[in-house]
Amino acid sequence: MADMVIPFYTCLYEVVNDHSLDSIISWGKSNHSFIIWNPRELDSKLISISRPSRRLPCSSLKKFFHDVKFYGFKRVKGSPRLEFGNAYFVRGKPELLQKMQQKSFDKNLRKYQAAITAENQAIKDAKDAEARLQHLRI
Repeated sequence: MADMVIPFYTCLYEVVNDHSLDSIISWGKSNHSFIIWNPRELDSKLISISRPSRRLPCSSLKKFFHDVKFYGFKRVKGSPRLEFGNAYFVRGKPELLQKMQQKSFDKNLRKYQAAITAENQAIKDAKDAEARLQHLRI
């Protein structure tokens, strides 16, 4: 289980690494990013749910961009293109995807835990307020 990597990472790495797709998506100059050259072709050839041979585990281009953000990629500042990077998404080093996954998991877990804590605090505050109102009514 420790060696398993989320399919999104491995599929994206394979797609970006496939030179036959360079007119659609390719590595950025830094080798820590990828550039989407043609979003429409990316959708129709690699994402669209109607194609049985789709190569990315997304049902739409919108979902793909959501997953890119969710899984820890950041938009490359200053790039005039749709370029996204991550320090662990490195050309020629697919073994770093495991580390990338762990960082993304930790970040999303912290967000989830913070949301649960905030929700629990809101419930507690509401119960305290209700108890104070009950006490005033007596």
